[in-house]
Amino acid sequence: MRFNQYIAALRKLDIEVYFNLDLMSIVANLMGIEKEGMTDLWMELYGSTFRKCENVSIEPMGKNLYPLAQECYEALKAFDFDRDGE
Repeated sequence: MRFNQYIAALRKLDIEVYFNLDLMSIVANLMGIEKEGMTDLWMELYGSTFRKCENVSIEPMGKNLYPLAQECYEALKAFDFDRDGE
């Protein structure tokens, strides 16, 4: 999330930054989700939670992001893959 904060802050300064760390795939892998399981709805849920971090102040240790990170994890963990296929 801190990485996303930095990128968003640079873009607000009209500094275009191009990075592709594929963090979404890393998170999915750590959660035991296969690449095929990363559906459009799952990725939107991930992205919408990460966009919230743009409104959180940037702090040196990033501890203020812990509640948002927990929210993101819980939402992704509870994602209903069966419902997504409808």
